[in-house]
Formats: sequence, structure tokens, C-alpha cells
Amino acid sequence: MSPDPAASDAGRRGADILTNFTGPAATDRLPGPVDRGERPGEVRIGEARPAESDARAEPAKPDHPERRTASERTGRLRNEPWPDEDRLAGAYSSARMLGADKDQPIYAEGEPAEFCYRLLGGCVRMVKLMEDGRRQVTEFLLPGDMLGLDTLDAYDLTAEAVVPTTLRRYRRAAVEALADRDPVVARRLRSFASNGLRAARERMMLLGRKTATERIASFLLEMTARAPPTGRNRVALPMGRADIADHLGLTTETVCRVLTCLRVGGTITTSPRRDGADVTIRDPATLRALAAGAPLRAREARRAGAERDPPAPTTAATGGQFARGRADRPAASEAAFARA
Repeated sequence: MSPDPAASDAGRRGADILTNFTGPAATDRLPGPVDRGERPGEVRIGEARPAESDARAEPAKPDHPERRTASERTGRLRNEPWPDEDRLAGAYSSARMLGADKDQPIYAEGEPAEFCYRLLGGCVRMVKLMEDGRRQVTEFLLPGDMLGLDTLDAYDLTAEAVVPTTLRRYRRAAVEALADRDPVVARRLRSFASNGLRAARERMMLLGRKTATERIASFLLEMTARAPPTGRNRVALPMGRADIADHLGLTTETVCRVLTCLRVGGTITTSPRRDGADVTIRDPATLRALAAGAPLRAREARRAGAERDPPAPTTAATGGQFARGRADRPAASEAAFARA
């Protein structure tokens, strides 16, 4: 059977697009107060090429896949690769590389939703601020995730870099137009939206029904499934305990107590890093049981003081910096889990 001329032309056009995109990438930086002296056209975070930065590392496989919790399953769904990423990126000459410093906003709630972003390196927190300064960290985004697509005409959340972060920016109108023409891209965007809804339903259950211990156990399992692993059952968490507390609806002190309890019981070990901590899950079965509602062993719970459910958090945040609540915790505590 002779090849379809239209299909051949489309294939050649796609190859031309990809060839054009492999040339020097335009690189920008989000406006910020600190000039680190980058050279023009240089990606600030690391030295990996964009194509290498897009690849997400294979997550560590749990010992008993059939016993995965809902948080683990949600994390693995969000960790699905995007085989059409090169096709998506090569569709627009307007795609640009951006760098953001730690705690720097990428976009703010209420701004026109003109762009969407692909996270290449680092970590982003999505934040909702109340009028009195209290905040909710609705989710953490990791390399491979997209942000700015699940909104309407204006952004409904503020996106902030947790650590120095690299992104690729697209115009939303171009992404939507491509999805109208390309069913493969349309399916991937629907999958992205479906996985986001699944994660939102899981968070509703976590915040509405789970205890402090169940929330933290679920969070550790989800992050282990999503984040690039640093070893078997070991994951690097870039966020501090204050961020985790505002994500899980807890106080920072409660997060410290529960993490201490998990360490005392031998369920996890932690080691500090420059940004966040490395967490090793030594007993995945116990952590899954705790996430599902199994009680803490009494001795460890008493030692860590983790049996008490916490009051509602009152920590305030303004522009990514806390206005209240910093005096009662050392500055190093946010970066060193091992000192809880």
C-alpha cells in the first residue's frame, strides 16, 4: 500500500519543528532582587541540557506494590512520563527557559493566566493566602509537573519556588490551539487534568478525616512515589517543616513530634541537606499501616508527644515569608529534619 502523502508531509513538518527546537534555547530569568551573574543564554540551575532536565528519574519501587496506599497510587499517576514533551516543546518558537530563586514568586494569584509552565528542576509550592495572613500550601510540584494550566482567565493560586528552580514557559493559547489540532497532546492534557482531580480528592480525605500521624505518613508515601529517588526507599524532600505543616493543616511543632516518633520507632531515618532533608523509609509496611489508620505504638507516641491532635495552625505568611510564628522555632529546623 502506498504511503499517504498528507501523512508524509505532516511527518516532515514535525521533524523540521523538532530540528529547529534543538538549536540554542532562549533563556530568561524571573525578575528578582539578586543578580547571580549568569551568562546570557545559560540555564542557571546545574549544567544539564533542557532535554536531559525533562527526564524524570525512575521512582523507587515499594516492597509490596499490591499494598500501595491511595497516596502512593496518586503519586505514581502524577509521575507518568510525557512521551510527547519534545513534540509539545517544539511547537512554539515562544517557549522560553526561566529560573527562579528560592521563595521567589513565579506568578501571583489574580494575575492574567497568560502562560503555563513545565517544571524542569527544583520544587514549586502552590499557595492560597487568606486576608489575615494565614496560608494553605495546596500542593508541591516536582520536576515533570506542569503548572498554570488548571485555571481560567486568572491564576487562582500563587506559585512560589521552594528552592532554586528551572522552568520552561509556554503561552497557554498556543498549548490549547495545539491540543485542538493534535489528539495525542489533547489526551495527555486530559490525563494531566484527571490526575490533578484525583490528587485533589485524596487531599480532601487527608485534610477532612485523617489524624496528624496519618497525614504525615500519607505525605511521605506520596513524595516517595513522586520525587526522584536518591536510593532505595529514600527520597530528597526540598521543602522545610513549615511548608509541610501548611500543606497538611498542622502546626510545625506537630510535624516535628510525629517525625520524631517515626524515627524513634525505626520507621524512617532522616539526614539534613542544604535544602530540606533526605528521608529513608526503613519500614514501608508500617508507614502504610499508619497512613491507613493503624495506631502509633504507645511508647513511641508518649516519647514524641504525638498522640495529641494539634490545634488549627495560626502561622501567617506574607510574600513567602512568615510574619508570625518564627520566634518559637530555630531557623535551622526547617532544613534539618534530623534535629526534630
